[in-house]
Amino acid sequence: MSTKLQALLACLEDIKASQVEDVCVALTDTEKYLAFLPSETLNLHTEPGTPIEGIKGTVTERALRSGKKLSQEQGPEICGTPYISTATPIYEDGRIVGCLTILTSNAKIENIRSVSSTLAATVEEMTATADQVAAVSLHVNEQILGVSQESQFVTTEIDKIFKVLSFVNEMASQSHMLGLNAAIEAARAGEHGRGFSIVANEIRKMATQSKEASEEIQKQLKFIETSMHKMNAAIQSVSSQSQNSSASIQELRAAFEHIANTATELYDEIQK
Repeated sequence: MSTKLQALLACLEDIKASQVEDVCVALTDTEKYLAFLPSETLNLHTEPGTPIEGIKGTVTERALRSGKKLSQEQGPEICGTPYISTATPIYEDGRIVGCLTILTSNAKIENIRSVSSTLAATVEEMTATADQVAAVSLHVNEQILGVSQESQFVTTEIDKIFKVLSFVNEMASQSHMLGLNAAIEAARAGEHGRGFSIVANEIRKMATQSKEASEEIQKQLKFIETSMHKMNAAIQSVSSQSQNSSASIQELRAAFEHIANTATELYDEIQK
């Protein structure tokens, strides 16, 4: 056995203990395994003395054959736990005398892959939901704007009606005065003005009724106008809150995209 292999064999336990993870450590010469130290989760049940020729295709055998450091990722089908094998050829006096192989459990990385993949898929669903909420919010905002415009139109029409009623009031007052003057003239005319007096009284009654009806309509319209102003204020408040919600949803969507991109980058980095 070469001097370097003897030295490595003597400190193989220390090499295993120096690793961050609990690992398997194997040492071979060019023909057989010299030592195999299993971990708590990984044990390929390879005994010292096992010929290299009997395990063709392994990363150890290929590293000895190629003279290059090689790594290989292996699924859980061999020993129940996924792992990564790293085989480093050992040179002495310019020739390969053996190989040091370290097997590290890949379970944590597999879990990270699974979690990052699930996270990315979940965030995509959340982003889609946020897009739907944003679309609904935009539609609601458009509807609110439409209602606001209709409300403004109704308020304008109420103002026009107020002007018409003001004119009716004025006409009623003038009619009342004309009826009063006519009644006075009819009284002066005596018997000849009796018929005209009746007409004058009816005109005064109609003027009074028109004025009362106009005033009642004005009261109702004033109530409606007050309600419309309150509704407009409420619509403006809801519109403002809806716009704020839309902005918040966009910020939330941007955050979702950032998380999804991070999860994808993490997954891609692990795949390397």
